[in-house]
Amino acid sequence: GAERVLLRIPQKSPVELPARQAGFKPYYSETVFVRSPEASLSMMAASLSATDNGCEPGDLAPYDLFRLYLRIVPPEAREPLGITFQQWLDSREGLRGRQASFIQRRDGDVSGWASLVISGKRGMIEILSMPGEPDAARSLLAAALRQAGPRSRVVCVLPEYLAPLATVLEQAGFHRTEDLTLMAKRVVAKVTQPDMVAVGA
Repeated sequence: GAERVLLRIPQKSPVELPARQAGFKPYYSETVFVRSPEASLSMMAASLSATDNGCEPGDLAPYDLFRLYLRIVPPEAREPLGITFQQWLDSREGLRGRQASFIQRRDGDVSGWASLVISGKRGMIEILSMPGEPDAARSLLAAALRQAGPRSRVVCVLPEYLAPLATVLEQAGFHRTEDLTLMAKRVVAKVTQPDMVAVGA
């Protein structure tokens, strides 16, 4: 089971002080990006055209995804999500819905990954891509958005260590809606499932 509880709160939320007093430690910020069904299709088409090179549908085995996570996520950001494979696996959020995954390859090696979960007309995208390789991120995002379709409201929560990818999201019709702080607290007794709690301002 997990040895930590994760807490996402809006930045400057009054909840932060009591959370600190309860033993939660802030780690990094995240920005919520949303692409509404009303997003300009011409904007999306212009920014996402001809970007499929090297991107293919398919998923990675959990340990292969963990290895990519180690390559992309800086050490200081790994502590709340997990330093070991089992800790990281326990921290993964399970989302319900229709799922699709995409892999980006460079010189035969996996260099990026994206996951899309669709529930009704809402979708959630997660991207792991090198911040210095925007073309790879565009390719992954294009594949995920084509799968989601133009009528879906799509959300992407972008951690600060992937902040350079914000431009890629904005070019694809996403807009910033909220800044969050990810906090974590270690627990003495192991719990059977990791908890991710979202608290309003």
